[in-house]
Amino acid sequence: FWKPYPNVNDYIKLALAVSKTIRSTAPKEIFIGPAVASFDWYFLEECFKAGLLNYFDGVSLHGYRQSNPETTLTDWAKLRNLIDRYAKPGRKVQMVSGEWGYSELYNGLNLDLQSKYITRQYLTNLMSGVNLSIWYDWKDDGPDPTEPEHHFGSVYANLEPKPTYTNVFKLSGQ
Repeated sequence: FWKPYPNVNDYIKLALAVSKTIRSTAPKEIFIGPAVASFDWYFLEECFKAGLLNYFDGVSLHGYRQSNPETTLTDWAKLRNLIDRYAKPGRKVQMVSGEWGYSELYNGLNLDLQSKYITRQYLTNLMSGVNLSIWYDWKDDGPDPTEPEHHFGSVYANLEPKPTYTNVFKLSGQ
């Protein structure tokens, strides 16, 4: 949400200053970035060319889409290749799905499909080498039947579990 629009050069300046400070004061801390809101290849490659992979332990992005989770397989592979091309030899930079979910109100989706997509998303990410995946959203933001933002949750706004929540526990063996 960089206003008025994403500016990769300004981001790089900020990220390098923060990165150097973190590494000098807390060198063993895990540090990830840039939390890009899509697979923005130009933005990511410019960040990597500027040396941010010397500081980042992981590259975080939000893989939102209205198509099925498996459509990220080629994106994750491309990201892995891009990271490996710009990271120092021997440095393993992780990929992180920092935020990604499906609203029941997306075109063509419903609660049943959302509850299937959550497990497919986690499995797709694991198959791609993404070992940390954060589902957006833990709970529905509200009850409005026409507001997509109110229907991303794995539980309802009143904290009652949805099938989406139940499927995650089946996947984890809980």
